[in-house]
Amino acid sequence: MFRFLTLELVHWDYWERVVLPLDEAIITIVGPNGSGKTTLLDAMRTLLALNTSRKRSYPTYVQHSGRPYAWIRALVTNQRDHRGRRPFFPLTADRITLACRIAKRSGEWQRQYRIEAGEVGIEELSAHEERFIGVQEYRHRLTAGGLSQAVLRVLSLEQGATDKLCELSPRDLLDLVYDVFGDKETLDEYQRARANQAAAEQELQELALQVDRLESQVTALSNRVALYQRYQSLVAARKALETIRLPQADYVAQVESLRRLYAQIRTRRAQVCERRIALTNLDRQWSAARAAVEAANREEEACHARLTAIQAQLVEYHRQRALLERELELFKQMEQQASQVAPEDVGPLHQAIEQLTDRRGELRWRLEESRRALRDLEDTAKTTGRERLRLDPFVESFHRLLSDAEIPHRFLYECVEIRETSWQLAIESLLRPHRYVVLLQRAEDRWRAWELGEAHRYRYFIVAEPGQIHLVAPRGSALSAVDLTPEVPEWIRRQLAGVQLVERVTDGQALPSGTTFVTRDGFLRERRGGRSIAVAPGDFVLGTAGQQQQARRLQAEVQRHHTAIRTLQEEIRALEVERQSLERRLAAQHARLEYEERIKDHAQLQEEYAKICAVVEDLTAQHTAEQRTFDQLRRAHTTAIRQESESRQSQQLLRTQLQQDVDELRRQRAEFWMKNRERRLLRQHLPAQWRSVEAMAEFSRMFGSRQGVERDLERIQRELAEGEWETDATLVYRRDKLAADYQQQSEGLQRKRHEWEETTRVAENARRAYVGVLRQTVAFYEENLVYLGKLANVAVEVVRPPFSEDDEELARAGLEVRWNFDGKGYIGLDDGQASGGQQVIKSLVLLIGLMMDERSAGGFVFIDEPFAHLDVLNIDRVAHFLEATRAQYIITSPNTHNINIYRPASLSIVTHKKRPGERFAAIPTHLRRQH
Repeated sequence: MFRFLTLELVHWDYWERVVLPLDEAIITIVGPNGSGKTTLLDAMRTLLALNTSRKRSYPTYVQHSGRPYAWIRALVTNQRDHRGRRPFFPLTADRITLACRIAKRSGEWQRQYRIEAGEVGIEELSAHEERFIGVQEYRHRLTAGGLSQAVLRVLSLEQGATDKLCELSPRDLLDLVYDVFGDKETLDEYQRARANQAAAEQELQELALQVDRLESQVTALSNRVALYQRYQSLVAARKALETIRLPQADYVAQVESLRRLYAQIRTRRAQVCERRIALTNLDRQWSAARAAVEAANREEEACHARLTAIQAQLVEYHRQRALLERELELFKQMEQQASQVAPEDVGPLHQAIEQLTDRRGELRWRLEESRRALRDLEDTAKTTGRERLRLDPFVESFHRLLSDAEIPHRFLYECVEIRETSWQLAIESLLRPHRYVVLLQRAEDRWRAWELGEAHRYRYFIVAEPGQIHLVAPRGSALSAVDLTPEVPEWIRRQLAGVQLVERVTDGQALPSGTTFVTRDGFLRERRGGRSIAVAPGDFVLGTAGQQQQARRLQAEVQRHHTAIRTLQEEIRALEVERQSLERRLAAQHARLEYEERIKDHAQLQEEYAKICAVVEDLTAQHTAEQRTFDQLRRAHTTAIRQESESRQSQQLLRTQLQQDVDELRRQRAEFWMKNRERRLLRQHLPAQWRSVEAMAEFSRMFGSRQGVERDLERIQRELAEGEWETDATLVYRRDKLAADYQQQSEGLQRKRHEWEETTRVAENARRAYVGVLRQTVAFYEENLVYLGKLANVAVEVVRPPFSEDDEELARAGLEVRWNFDGKGYIGLDDGQASGGQQVIKSLVLLIGLMMDERSAGGFVFIDEPFAHLDVLNIDRVAHFLEATRAQYIITSPNTHNINIYRPASLSIVTHKKRPGERFAAIPTHLRRQH
């Protein structure tokens, strides 16, 4: 590894530009809290592409300066190690410049790095923009120089993390020791051998898989070739059946068919001759039967004509006899009725029946009128109490007229309620002339209502505005005895208010002179005199009492009409009984008179009846004899017809059979000619060897007929259709080519197996060399730890891992270190039994032991405040540790009264806090020890 020689910072935190020497082995950075000690270490961490201290970041440091960029530049060594290699090869200069530029790009802070040979200033670095490299490439260059990120994180301990090495697992500690002390070439050789072995094994496996794949493909192609060959054989067989066997089957079938058809023609010709002879005989028989039928038909028709004439005469005489019988029966009934009826004049009977008929019509009319009136009363009774009273016809007509015109209104009688029913007659009598006054609900309807009243000649007032309605009712006046709705006009109210109510006329004498009064019985006295204005009994319409009286009156009228209807119905029934009795008497007299008129024709009717009966008997006897003759002739005719029909059917059947035989013979001859023609055509296209007698016999043995050929052909067709065949003619070539490739790949696999065995042998040799170097490294680190433990007065014991040649055991191997402080017994690295100061001592012993490599004079360690948790004695022991190695230590410490912290340092850098009000902090100073 390398060492730091100088460090330059530009715009880092609160420093504008600082150049510090770092060319000593042990460098102590001191200063008060917040003076920038950790800030310096974070600058070097950023230069090495490490993360800054926890809760800090490089953008924050740059932002504190208030500038858009920052530079960190260091001059480091590039000396050869014990193997003769330089950390930053291929750069061969003894000194190397490491630089980091931090700038804002696309809104984010980014780092860029440079590695240059020799000492190169910041201004010169800025001139070559293309030489900057990224973080990953820079880390890769540092790793090649012996500073992997894992090693750098251990050698750069943060503040408060001095005991960080104690937290490493045994395996991580062993890896760290080997990274620091190990033989890089041995490790690389081992890794390369393992990589070659793994690659060879991977290649061998892939090749084996490829060979297996080829074998599978060869097998699959062989199967496909078998399917192709089977398909070709089936196609050839199908072609042979279609081109050879089917024509041969047709030819054989035609020959056999011609032989059978010729035999059938000979048989059919003989059958036609026989049926022609039989048909001639049947024709003669049918002619004779036909003549017999015609003769029988003529005889039957003549007999049927005679029988029909006799039947017509019988029907006519029977009709005449039935008429005479009915007349004689009627005469007998009239004689019986006439013997029971006393003679009577029919004139008075006719007159009495007419009078009863007229009376019945009158009663029926009166009954219908009563029923119609009853229906009207019942309809009125249904509406009474729900809408209004039964009105006079002209009032009812005007009411409907206003309703149709949509003019809301009420009548005066609807708006008056009499509180004292004892004065009902007096109030009804006073308001009788005004009970049908129309009271409009809307004043704007008055003109339309008046126009309707004019057209209808309505005699009562039509009032649109009630006027003053709040009038004081004088005591004892008619107004005080009623309740009026707001619609009642003012003049009605004033009229009622001006009339006094008295019991009798004599009571009116006590009133002042000229007072208008009305008695309870309806006698009115006014200025013109006195008179009775009483309404008819029951003619009440005002208020509840008026409605009740109207309802009672309607009920009485309904009852009266019911009684009248029953009376009329009884009168009509009595009249009907009397009229029917007179009609029966009149009918009896008519029957008597008719009997007397027809008695002289009775003898003549009896004589005619006897003659007709004799004629009917004679015709009946003739009809019976003629009917027997007709039945005999019909049976003979029927027999002749049946014989003629049977003969005709036999003749037609034989003629049909003969025609069928003739047609069949013609068809067979035509078929024979066609098939013989087809046979000649087949013979022309079929080679002689396939139509010889021997070939035809051989065909019959193999197939039997065309159906046998078709069955074989159908079987082949079905096998071709249902099977999955290969039709690609290149399959055979492809199989042969793939088989050759398989053979070649198999031979290559054998060669690869030999090569893998060789790489395995080389890997085993490299593993043995790696294990040897690992044992040597662990032994060397163990010596360093034991030596440092003695300096710290701590017993240290290292448990060496069991190194074997098994890769899995090597991967699990770890380095366990046990400690014994003050003779209290051995404890582990991080088992919680050590104090904070003991943890720091353990970590520093582990860390400094890594730097005690006599083979290399390089290397550096950053430790932020390593003396925390240490007493004075342990601080001296740490100083001894630092002097025991040849590495470069850069440590920090706050200002303290213990000056022993400065004893091992060759160079001390003193930092200062930024003064308030100043933009940048003071430049750190340094003190160098004189040797």
